[in-house]
Amino acid sequence: MSENEQRLRRQNQVLVDLAMRQSIHGGNLIAALRDLTEAAAATLDVERVGVWFYTPDRKAIRCVELYERSARIHKSGFELCADQHASYFAALELERTIAAFDARRDPRTSSFSGIYLQPNGITSMLDAPIRRLGIMRGVVCHEQVGMQRWWTQEDESFASSIADLAAAAIDASERREAQESLQRRVDFERLVSNISTHFINIAPEEVDEAIEEALAAIGRFTGADRAHVMQLDETRRLGTMTHEWFGEASGPRKQVMSNIPIAAFPWTYATLESGQNIIVRTLDDMPADAIAERQLHESFGTKSVLAVPMIVNRKLVGFVGINFTRAVGNWSDDAVALLRIVGEIFIGALERMRALRALRASELRHRLLFERNLAGVYNSAPDGRILDCNNALARMLGFDSREELMQYNARDLYVDPEERDRFSEIVRERRSVANLEAQMRGKDGRGVWLLESVHVVTGADGTESFEGTVIDITDRKLAEEALRESESRYRLMAENSTDMITRTNYHGLLLYTSDAVRRHLGFEPGEMIGRSIYDFIIERDHEEVRKSTSQLPATFRYCARRKDGTAVWFETTSRAIVTPETRRVQEIISVSRDITERRAAEERIEYQAYHDALTGLPNRALFRDRLTVALAHARRLESLVAVMFLDLDSFKFVNDTLGHSLGDELLKVIAGRLLAVLREEDTIARMGGDEFTILIGDLRSPDDAAKIAHKLIDAVAQPARIEGHELFITTSIGIALYPNDGDSAEALLKNADNAMYRAKEAGRSSYQMCTAAMNSRALERLSIETSLRRALERDELVLHYQPQVRLDTREVVGHEALLRWNRPGHGLVSPATFIPIAEETRLIVPMGEWVVREACRRAVAMPGIRMAVNLSPREFQHSDLRKMIAAALEESGLDPHLLEIEITESTAMINTERTLTTLRGLREMGVRIAIDDFGTGHSSLNYLRSFPIDSVKIDQAFVHEIDESRGGRAIVSAIIAMAHGLSLRVTAEGVETEAQAAFLAEAGCEEVQGFLFGRPE
Repeated sequence: MSENEQRLRRQNQVLVDLAMRQSIHGGNLIAALRDLTEAAAATLDVERVGVWFYTPDRKAIRCVELYERSARIHKSGFELCADQHASYFAALELERTIAAFDARRDPRTSSFSGIYLQPNGITSMLDAPIRRLGIMRGVVCHEQVGMQRWWTQEDESFASSIADLAAAAIDASERREAQESLQRRVDFERLVSNISTHFINIAPEEVDEAIEEALAAIGRFTGADRAHVMQLDETRRLGTMTHEWFGEASGPRKQVMSNIPIAAFPWTYATLESGQNIIVRTLDDMPADAIAERQLHESFGTKSVLAVPMIVNRKLVGFVGINFTRAVGNWSDDAVALLRIVGEIFIGALERMRALRALRASELRHRLLFERNLAGVYNSAPDGRILDCNNALARMLGFDSREELMQYNARDLYVDPEERDRFSEIVRERRSVANLEAQMRGKDGRGVWLLESVHVVTGADGTESFEGTVIDITDRKLAEEALRESESRYRLMAENSTDMITRTNYHGLLLYTSDAVRRHLGFEPGEMIGRSIYDFIIERDHEEVRKSTSQLPATFRYCARRKDGTAVWFETTSRAIVTPETRRVQEIISVSRDITERRAAEERIEYQAYHDALTGLPNRALFRDRLTVALAHARRLESLVAVMFLDLDSFKFVNDTLGHSLGDELLKVIAGRLLAVLREEDTIARMGGDEFTILIGDLRSPDDAAKIAHKLIDAVAQPARIEGHELFITTSIGIALYPNDGDSAEALLKNADNAMYRAKEAGRSSYQMCTAAMNSRALERLSIETSLRRALERDELVLHYQPQVRLDTREVVGHEALLRWNRPGHGLVSPATFIPIAEETRLIVPMGEWVVREACRRAVAMPGIRMAVNLSPREFQHSDLRKMIAAALEESGLDPHLLEIEITESTAMINTERTLTTLRGLREMGVRIAIDDFGTGHSSLNYLRSFPIDSVKIDQAFVHEIDESRGGRAIVSAIIAMAHGLSLRVTAEGVETEAQAAFLAEAGCEEVQGFLFGRPE
């Protein structure tokens, strides 16, 4: 095996290994780029490989990965302005690669010399653009340090493949970012829903533990190192850290954060009291007057701070905060919103817990007082005079002793003195009253609620007095008021929540629905009460909902039906309320969130994973899945399955000349035409680039596949008019049949691909069935391509010259240079064999340059004789064509008027605007221009008239028909007359008989060439 073949195999193996790596498809862009640069540097044996991406404004490119092979280090961060290197970026847009042998002199890369190449010792460069969805995203740079290096075609192909893998890594990274963003939003909503649901009916003794658990969840979600709750005391002068969570990188602070004077931290207190959040990315962001706060954070190793206030009745009661200690954090909007929501949940729970605890403490205190005779006891006259009382009653009203209290009249102690009069009337009427509430005024003027039990006592002298016991229920009244406020707050939250809150019994009958049901389902709450939840859930999800609600708590998804009949998706979290005595489910409380948009986004992501983004067709993965299923079906039924591989002919020329955006539009048109030909049950997929695959099942015979191929070829061949351009494009199709040509998806795709190449070799715009001889032909083609790559450097190419004769004098006026390949062991190889391969592999460009130079050199030895050189389509579209021809003329010293460039009609019509510009440039140089094979293409007279050409050459197919048909002679005469009408010279090719020469002379043809006047030598 030759060194070239070994290198090619090694490069292909490296590309295969890279394509299978998890880093390329896993979404880790930095890891993928490191793998690519290391592999590329080792395979191409270069010192440096870098990956540069455009900045968002596309005004510069930034190095995101640079691997230095000898030092084995990775760098990044360099940036270059695009407008300072216009030639380089223009070349990237037009060329597949930039292969610069002398990078410091090459016009495409020389602008980097002083600022980048020389400082880094770079002598040669091989750069490949990274394109994704038709847009150039960046470039992969292979940089040779030391001696200059000539890049081979294999090197260029390898570099381009590395760029394609970089584009695949970008695509995977962007998909992963989109998925992670969506997942984070889902996690955010789920976390808020879980915390909210958990706190709806939590018991007071569970509140502290629940807050600690919620803080841990917040810390893990935001990535923080600490999370805590700081509460103010009743005086709002001292703060205490009541709850905290900390990660492995931090430690506890609750013990030292107790009864902290709030006045010592004025900036923090003022910010939070105004209802604002504290968002500190670094401690340097804190204002100058926050010295105390900064010192406190530094003492605990805090680097970033986020805190949101907890406010009740417009008063600050504390705050919820999270910190970073390991590194500086960038607080997201999600983190702020999460603390805001959770802070409101904590406030409700803490206030309810405080009220319930106060109520229980009050009841316990009164019970102890009663048991120990510490209840207030008094004896008073009906007019209000206090006859006797105990110290407990005095203390209840704030007096220092019973004696001090007895100096007052009971009527004066009431907040409403008339209330004492009504109290006296009731007691006299009923003689005994129990548990009568009265609001008294203490010594300091504060209100005191007392619970009295009193009866009338008649003295020995017949006078009546009131004797009673009193319990201070001030705390209980305050707790009840706080409880009522808390319950009102929770009801307000439920009624105004964007989520739908429901209560049902165990069997699913609705007992309560929040107002959000109007927006989510279109029903009034009253319309749903008493009905089953299954009346609103679509039938296919009934079983799933029953299964989930039997194992509470649970979170589950289902689809419901709105009042107007439209479908809506919900994610519901349900929790059971259990009767303590029986442990039976009394009610089920559910919080439901509309996830219709999220569900649609998930379905879009799944669709995008299996469909081509440009055409909407299935992609490679989905096609393989369907092919596998079709093969399994065909095995059972013993039926035929056809796999077709389609490749558009000359599509790259459209991209190179008219741009990728127009090429994308052409691909969409072609995809629509192919779909129109196929049946609904058939599958068409875009494999990438201009390649399509088609799966056709249930065929009756192989002829059916051929008929469909005919229809596909005809559909593609129709002219397409896009953005003012009329495009003609064809397709080559390879067909493989199951079970004759393979019994697996891989075998059928491979054989169909090979058959497609046979169709291209047969002349394109055709189809080929898979045959047994196909593999040997493919190997032969590979052998030709491998040998052809070395033909130029081994001096195996030769030029033969065929004379062009003036017909009236029979004197030689010119020669046409014809390329031949003297392949070792095979002799002279026909151009029909190697020219198409050279065209496809881009070898035609260096070969064409050699032909022009050699022909010019030989023409100098034939003074006064014109030299004609054919240009292939790829040569003619090359951006450096004028420079190359100018260099050949200057190097040889040939008069430009003695050089004639020949192009075919089809070449001229690929991009008429660019053709006109190129032809005018060559004419300005003095070079002659001829249209070869005239009459076989699709040019119009309008274009032919506008092109600056000197002559046309009649294709030999028309010349041969002169002896055979009158119609052939008429066509030749018409071509000559038309050319003369445009003042063009006419040359006839393939003249082999005197009869042909005589007819051409009579018709006015000036020049001829053919075997009659000389064979190519």
